[in-house]
Amino acid sequence: MRYRAIAGNWCLKERHMTIITAEIGLLRTNCYLVTDEESREAFLIDPADRADELARLIEKEDVK
Repeated sequence: MRYRAIAGNWCLKERHMTIITAEIGLLRTNCYLVTDEESREAFLIDPADRADELARLIEKEDVK
């Protein structure tokens, strides 16, 4: 799994967000992990089919 931060940090209504792009699955499709830096809450956009790879990314980023 390859991933990278894109667009650095975003600020949305006084909250700082980080967006990480991960290439997931056999076709290496893009999935996005959006993280609130203060609360460490996150959500996935277009998670593809590899739950094991996504679980490792979430664990590595230490988000909920």
